Amino acid sequence: MGHIIGAAGVKPDGSKVAEIQQLAPPTDRKALQRLLGMTRYLAQYLPDESTLTAPLRQLLRKGIDWQWHPEHQMAFDKLKKAVSSAPLLRFFNPKEEIVIQADASKDTLSRAHPLTGSSEEGDLGDEKEQLPSNQREPLLPHPVPDAPWQRIAADIFELNGRPFLLITDYYSKFPEVLQLPDKTAGSVIARFKAVFSRHGVPFTLTADHVPFASVEIARIASKWGFKIIHSSPAFPQSNRMVARAIKTVKAMLTAAAQNGVDPHLAMLNLRNTPVTGMAYSPAQLLMGRVLRSNLPISNATLQPSTPVNVREGLAMARCQWRQKESYDKTAAPLLPFRTGERVRMETAQGWQPASIVRAREEPRSYDIITPSGATYRRNRKHLRPDRAARHDDQQDDIDASDSDTEQAGTSWLVRAG
Repeated sequence: MGHIIGAAGVKPDGSKVAEIQQLAPPTDRKALQRLLGMTRYLAQYLPDESTLTAPLRQLLRKGIDWQWHPEHQMAFDKLKKAVSSAPLLRFFNPKEEIVIQADASKDTLSRAHPLTGSSEEGDLGDEKEQLPSNQREPLLPHPVPDAPWQRIAADIFELNGRPFLLITDYYSKFPEVLQLPDKTAGSVIARFKAVFSRHGVPFTLTADHVPFASVEIARIASKWGFKIIHSSPAFPQSNRMVARAIKTVKAMLTAAAQNGVDPHLAMLNLRNTPVTGMAYSPAQLLMGRVLRSNLPISNATLQPSTPVNVREGLAMARCQWRQKESYDKTAAPLLPFRTGERVRMETAQGWQPASIVRAREEPRSYDIITPSGATYRRNRKHLRPDRAARHDDQQDDIDASDSDTEQAGTSWLVRAG
């Protein structure tokens, strides 16, 4: 059944191990499920299987869009390495001392370790710090642009197993939805060019990292003259605009499919529907006209007209400010970090040590580095001061103060002598 049983104990079948080692990183949920199913088969040989796979399993949660980040690649590499060094499970010997070890991590209630011939004992607090999440900070609403298509947002979503690129305008809320053959940077760039040739090149694009932080997309942004602002990893609130648009579009397309409505007509009607709290639709705000559909409409309504007092209307109409007022009642700002400050980063394995490299241009965003040399970008929400480091710094200050006092006392004795 895939296990090799010998005189010394049980070990995994080498062919099963080789099969996992040869796997390429998964590109979708189904591939990830196959990978986790295979590693689950070898879970008894992996002391930290649940912890190792925790970042990967997060991608399978309901409502989480597929985004392969560096931390997922790192977890994938560690998992393959752990499989390649799976220990031998010795047969139970009642004459030997029995050691039961439990893990109080948030990923597993407890776990049994394979018998490797020596017991393992240690303080889990030395490796990871179990702390509650940070308090939430006040909302930072995006400012209303001065004109249409100056600032846009983009993201990739899946519907019925197919990937789509959604682009939406912060000013008009006009959605562009384009099916993708895959999620590569090349496919996204081709759709960007098509959309920008129709509506013009924006000043700013807000997007996630994968694949929008790729060298290819950075190159086209420089060539076409627009700036990319990346939302914080694992913090979708920093790109709420596109998240809301995706939710609306997916619900609309799903309803259209269920009712036998042409999805293109459904998108046309969505673009003609007035923005909440305003008299203008996305089409009017972007193009200055109502788009003709298969619904009855007068020629007068189809005449172009320039919307007036749009910025004021958008500021008043959007619920953002009311949401902010309600949200901020239980929120408080977190203190900023300094370059070089030691912190703890929230991960699937608990709060791990790291250091601040720099504060980024984006609000509440930092580049950090771990003791292993891995670099990440994280929102302030996922960082907190390293209490142990602060204690060490305070002790250094005390020691320095004692040293200064001792030197001062010695100088007095010398002068007195």
